[in-house]
Amino acid sequence: ARHAETIQANSILSLPELYYKPSNIPQLIDYLCNVGNAAANTPLLYYHIPMLSNVN
Repeated sequence: ARHAETIQANSILSLPELYYKPSNIPQLIDYLCNVGNAAANTPLLYYHIPMLSNVN
């Protein structure tokens, strides 16, 4: 995310964390907040795939 902001990317597309999968919605939100905070001026798009995130 920091690199995307450094190169002035138009946006960041994030998948759910695949190795340490969240077990609930607050964990997923925390993960996305960490990504978003690393590039606060770049829009963050989340690609929600319930099968991958274990959260629906």
